[in-house]
Amino acid sequence: MNKYSIAILLLMAGLGGCSTTPTQDWTASRHDETVVWADDDSEWAILVSSYEQRGGGVFSEPERRNFNHQLVTQNGAEGERIAVTSPRDDRPGQIFYMKSAGYFLLEAVLSDGSQQFSRILPNGNEILVLEGRPTQCTAEQPNVKMPHSIIPSPNGRQLAHIYTPQCGELGVEFMHASTLNFIDGRFMSIEQPLIATWHPQGYLILSDAKKTQAWKIAPGEDFTPISPPDCLTPSTSSSDISSTGLQVRIVKDKLVTQQLPMDRAFGCQSHLPALMQSEKE
Repeated sequence: MNKYSIAILLLMAGLGGCSTTPTQDWTASRHDETVVWADDDSEWAILVSSYEQRGGGVFSEPERRNFNHQLVTQNGAEGERIAVTSPRDDRPGQIFYMKSAGYFLLEAVLSDGSQQFSRILPNGNEILVLEGRPTQCTAEQPNVKMPHSIIPSPNGRQLAHIYTPQCGELGVEFMHASTLNFIDGRFMSIEQPLIATWHPQGYLILSDAKKTQAWKIAPGEDFTPISPPDCLTPSTSSSDISSTGLQVRIVKDKLVTQQLPMDRAFGCQSHLPALMQSEKE
C-alpha cells in the first residue's frame, strides 16, 4: 500500500467519524397551553403543559414523553399565578372555568386517545366525571363519529355530554354539575359530525360546520330542527372571549388580549330566527 492509499483511507475514516450524530439528551419544556376567561370575566384559567423532548429539526418532529399539565388561575396579564392543582399526568384538552357555579371542568387526553373529564373545585379537589374511549367503526357502519365532549350550561348548573355511542349516531346526555346525577338523554342518526353550543336561554344547539342544518335539545325534550344560529362558538359562557368581547390568547409564550366586536362573544347564538317547523308538520 503506497502513501496515497493510506491518505485516502485516513480521510474516509475521518469523514465517517464526523457523520456520527451524538445521542441528544432529553430536555424539559414547559409552556402555557390553553387559557379561558371565568364565566364572570373576573380572571383566567390556564393549563400549563410540561414534557421532555429531544431531536427534531426542519423536516422532523421532536420526540416527546412524560406529559403532564397543571391548572392555574391568573387575574390579568400582570396578576399573580395561583396553582389550583398539582401537575397531572397526560396531555391537557379543553377547560371551562365556571366560577359562578364554583368549579372547573377539565379534559385530559390519554396516550391511547381516551379522554378523561374531571370536575375540579377551587381548592384542587377533583372528581372524575367520565372517561370516554374513541369510537371504532365497523365496515357495516357509516364512518361518522365525534370525540367525546362535555360542555357546561351557561349558568354552570348542568353538563351536556355529546358523543357518538356508535358510528352514525349522536348521543346527548344531560347531568347535574353539582352531583353528576343523570337528568335525561336522547339519540339520533347523523350523516356528518355536528358542533355543539349552548343557547343563552339554556338549551343545546347542534349544527353542521357549514350551518346548513341544526337542532335544539333540552332535558325532557326531543331533537327539534331549527334554523342554524349566527355562530357556533363560544360554546358557553367560559371561553377565550369575555362577555364584553375581550379575547385572551397565547402568543409566543405570552398572554395577550385583543378587543373583538361584541357579536363574537357568547350570546351570538341568541340571534336565531323562529324555530323551523318539523317536516310536514
